[in-house]
Amino acid sequence: MRPVFWPFMFPPTTNAMSVNDRRQMRLKDLEARMSGFLNEKRSTACDTVLDKVEASRAELRRTRTATV
Repeated sequence: MRPVFWPFMFPPTTNAMSVNDRRQMRLKDLEARMSGFLNEKRSTACDTVLDKVEASRAELRRTRTATV
């Protein structure tokens, strides 16, 4: 009789991040990129675009604080 290997029965041994931690990390990265965009384009971009990016960033901040 051959031994049977059931890989799904053994939890991974790596330091896996929780779904919420990964989400927070992605949201934080997105907010940082939006801030960089706003700082870079403050004087050259259309006001409408800047207003929409700022509104999206504010909504992103609300989402981040609501999930913490």
